[in-house]
Amino acid sequence: MNLDLYCAIVNDGLGRKVVKILKNNGVKGATLFKGKGTINDKIAAFLGLNDIKKDIVISGCDQETGDRAILEVYKQLKLSKPNRGICFSVPLEKIIGSSFYHLDNNIKKNEEDNMEYKLISVIVDRGNGESVVDAASKAGANGATIINARGSGIHETQKVFNIEIEPEKEIVIILVKSSIVDQITEAVRQDMKIDEPGKGIIFVLDVRQTYGLYQG
Repeated sequence: MNLDLYCAIVNDGLGRKVVKILKNNGVKGATLFKGKGTINDKIAAFLGLNDIKKDIVISGCDQETGDRAILEVYKQLKLSKPNRGICFSVPLEKIIGSSFYHLDNNIKKNEEDNMEYKLISVIVDRGNGESVVDAASKAGANGATIINARGSGIHETQKVFNIEIEPEKEIVIILVKSSIVDQITEAVRQDMKIDEPGKGIIFVLDVRQTYGLYQG
């Protein structure tokens, strides 16, 4: 069985609707965070995001169920229109701690690295998220989302990811074309001095599919 991490980034207040749509379409649980969208004003709003509050919903699910559910989110929230939000999925190698899947050794892994998009995630001290966005933008990124590590969400009995993050941290997620991943990660690494102890971490994930990306 193939599993994906599904993520929807939508305008503030729509996160609960995303969770409802997911559950109505067979997804057993989701976690809602608060974040902030950012955009480089000098270039097209590639992600359709600007500097406003965002809801981020994540859920781990098998691809058959998740693909159907996230497509319903895309349709019902009309994400084909600009500034409505985006959805994407990231292949998972394993889920640990989920009450829904006990498939540690049974998830199929795709060895091919031919994904059109990559997800760059940067974890830094609180207050440094904007600097990460600035560095990434100068290197060619068109937008990013900053997640407040304290977050707030739907504290359901059934959660896919029950993860606590230190409250003084910020997470910056940047969705970019695979061709420019290296230049962006290197720019962030240099500007933020990531190699120094305690300065932060960067990790990159494949993105299997996207919905709602907007070319202005």
